Amino acid sequence: MALLCGQDLIAHARLGVLQPRRVKLSEVALGLFLSGGASAKNLPLLREHGIAAIVNVGGGKCHFANAIVYNKIGLLDKSDANILPHLHNACDFIHNQLQSSANVLVHCMGGFSRSPTVVVAYLVKYRQLSVDDALTVCRLAHPRANPRPNFIAQLHDFQTQCASQA
Repeated sequence: MALLCGQDLIAHARLGVLQPRRVKLSEVALGLFLSGGASAKNLPLLREHGIAAIVNVGGGKCHFANAIVYNKIGLLDKSDANILPHLHNACDFIHNQLQSSANVLVHCMGGFSRSPTVVVAYLVKYRQLSVDDALTVCRLAHPRANPRPNFIAQLHDFQTQCASQA
């Protein structure tokens, strides 16, 4: 599958073509989904969207470990939580799964802060977006996305790390 990057991804997100209304999973980019924890417990929904891999940011139970590949982060939703050490691993996992044509779900308990942070980090690292543009793309698909201020600050640090490694 071709990966849209940069301004092409932003334009595509603005069209809303990836996001059918009234779904429990938000497709942020082709094959990359975002949700809260309830959707991650719904195997028929996961199968309907072809989810083959899950990033469990909140660290709750991995309900379908026999059928789905998991990357479990286990981060608490606190104002002093440090998500930065987990971002490269999570982004690489997402990228590798998407490259192998697997649809990926990134979730936390509510789908508001931790999981959108990971999705934004992926868009920064692999889709050549700034943090602000990645947040725009994420919010166009998943309007509830609202990473904590400390996560936004860590995303800017992550962007700097990615730029220095390029």
